[in-house]
Amino acid sequence: DEKQPAMTSFSEDIEGKLVFGSCDECLAALPEGNFKAAIVLLGNAGKENEFIHKLREKLDIPLCGGGAAIDPVSGAKGLIYGGKEAAVFLISEPMA
Repeated sequence: DEKQPAMTSFSEDIEGKLVFGSCDECLAALPEGNFKAAIVLLGNAGKENEFIHKLREKLDIPLCGGGAAIDPVSGAKGLIYGGKEAAVFLISEPMA
């Protein structure tokens, strides 16, 4: 039931690819592959909706995540590696 909360435990690592950088760099660096879903973390870049729409068009897979990479006090985007605008983890393992 998609409307009920659920939790899945993984006994092994989840395989995939990580891209990070500016929103444009992430879009340009998306690898080819049979990905099942993506986790997206956004910094405080100001063009998050445009990025999500473009990402969705290119990938056509379920996306989850959001602005969790913004420092709650300062608003800085330093929680993504290197202080970049976005990070996208593309999951390639079959999901349970």
